[in-house]
Amino acid sequence: MSRDIQHRADRLYETLQSELDRFVVSQRFFSIRELIRRHRVSRRIVEKVLARLEKEEQIRIEPARGIFVCERRRNTRIITSVHYDWPAEYLQKLDTAIEKEVKTHPGWVFSRAFFSPDSEIRFVEFLKKVHGDAILLILPFFRLGQQEIAEILGLPTPMIFLGNDILCEGVNAIDSLPEEAGMRAAECLLRNGHRRIALILSEPQSVGSWRRNDAFLAYLRLHGVSPRIIDCEVRSGEASCAKTHDRMTAYLRRYGADFSGCFATSDYSAFGVVSACRECGYGVPEEISVIGAGNIASAACFFPPLTTIADDLPGSVRAIREGLEELFCGGRFGIRTVPAGLIERQSVRNLAGGGK
Repeated sequence: MSRDIQHRADRLYETLQSELDRFVVSQRFFSIRELIRRHRVSRRIVEKVLARLEKEEQIRIEPARGIFVCERRRNTRIITSVHYDWPAEYLQKLDTAIEKEVKTHPGWVFSRAFFSPDSEIRFVEFLKKVHGDAILLILPFFRLGQQEIAEILGLPTPMIFLGNDILCEGVNAIDSLPEEAGMRAAECLLRNGHRRIALILSEPQSVGSWRRNDAFLAYLRLHGVSPRIIDCEVRSGEASCAKTHDRMTAYLRRYGADFSGCFATSDYSAFGVVSACRECGYGVPEEISVIGAGNIASAACFFPPLTTIADDLPGSVRAIREGLEELFCGGRFGIRTVPAGLIERQSVRNLAGGGK
């Protein structure tokens, strides 16, 4: 089966699970003909999805009578992840890992809902239409205002905040402790003998990046270093790698290498920093050391391999599973901390002499 057909089948599967939630046990479901018309897909895709639902005992298909909702759905827990409908490597990796874990749990069903950043509907109104016993918000919140976030927190379905580091009373969230990540990046540069250090603001600011960047700056100042702050003015929707390259090229041509080490807001923008350094004649890490954040797949293959802040993906998935188990047993998910770590590679030069 082609990748496009499989993608359509997966999307239809998620949609039909939501539609099944509106039916009672033993109620007749839509016919194959109705499903083809409602969702504008081929009979082949509809039959494939129905076969999967029947195998999972969510429906039963009775020839010449119809499709009926099974008793088993009464004990089914629907976990729905909500994404912005755009590519983001880490969030997609997290979503895939959660789906894999959910499918190993008896009685749990995984679903997805995608929200277009250009949608005219408010995000909170979109969430009101999303079905699930728990909703995983796998997206950053830099596009949302305080009022909309407050409305989201007031929705009746439990909301689990992932990848956004939002913390307040009564919230359910995985907290990656971005302050600790910022301090780890600062400590790495100091330990390697760097005293002229820059923070490169190279992505749209979010709660997590504010917390991480503030801790990075505070740690340096605590150790007597006054860091430079270079704002690349990257806005939402812009290509951070290209924008950072352009801004850093202009900066280096005007001021030269007035720092020996820097911390960029993401791995993508760190690549832009490295590219700008080379274009201006500075070696990485020989003259400028670079640390990124995110541990995207290409970071380890980059030249030089990029030192980066990396979230604990397996630890996050375990914490999500344990939190959902407690939530479905009548308890609270709460705030569960899963600290990020630092992966040291060859993009940071040791100026201090000796081993690291």
